[in-house]
Amino acid sequence: MTLHKTRLVIEVKREDTDASHDALCRKYGAQATEYTNTSAHISFLLVLDRSRPDGSAGYIEDKVSVQVVPKPCDSVPRMLVIVVMPGRRKRPSAMT
Repeated sequence: MTLHKTRLVIEVKREDTDASHDALCRKYGAQATEYTNTSAHISFLLVLDRSRPDGSAGYIEDKVSVQVVPKPCDSVPRMLVIVVMPGRRKRPSAMT
């Protein structure tokens, strides 16, 4: 009997400038998906977004995406799940 173990990779970053999902995929996608060479071809990128100067959280629909990251010499592209968490948030009572 053979047991298969799946290793999930979670890369954690903080971003102070551009926390758009396209920019995060370009900046961190290759690194985050490189760890999946020996297991499932899916990685997770969790990013603390410190780029929003207004202190608001934004909408949850804008915080999660799945990106396809092609890798040279690989027949199957890697999948990257990006989750952005708002940083530098103001308390709700401080919002005007």
